[in-house]
Amino acid sequence: MRAVRVLSTLVCATTLIGISGCSEAPADVVTALAADVSDPEWSPTWDPCTAVPEDVIVGLGLGGRPPQPEAPQHNELSLTCGFIAFDSHYTVLVTAHTESLTSRRADSVYTTVRESWLADREVLVSHFPNLSCHYAVGIEPGLIDFQVRYNAAGPLIRTLDEACSLAQQAAEGFAPYFPERLDS
Repeated sequence: MRAVRVLSTLVCATTLIGISGCSEAPADVVTALAADVSDPEWSPTWDPCTAVPEDVIVGLGLGGRPPQPEAPQHNELSLTCGFIAFDSHYTVLVTAHTESLTSRRADSVYTTVRESWLADREVLVSHFPNLSCHYAVGIEPGLIDFQVRYNAAGPLIRTLDEACSLAQQAAEGFAPYFPERLDS
């Protein structure tokens, strides 16, 4: 136990020394990175909990309970709603994000599965390895993300393909109710 604490202290000290000893990044790199950071000047106005009629939700098999608003993640300006399936006991989280498809592609947390189109909008299908499939539809200036979790050891949704298929099905059902823009 003491060794773990000592090791943790050394890692923290090394990190602090490394950070304080770093030189500034070139201005062009900073500008390029800043160009695609989510803009805190806007927040989504499209609310996935209220934007789609109840009969459409039920028709998609997602009316296991009333839509549940979820708290934003990572201090992000977003609107998230959870929809539970009637029979399979899975949840689709639908989130209107300030994040763009470009920043999602660049995010090393996600692995791109494929790119596609839905309702004349660009789609990025990615996954958070061994956890969830994300079917992200680009709607300026952000995206709408349809997330379904999976787990190979779990009793329900076991594969990435199954999770992505369910996320795509939900996105296709929601598509007629997508806004022109997420900020208006």
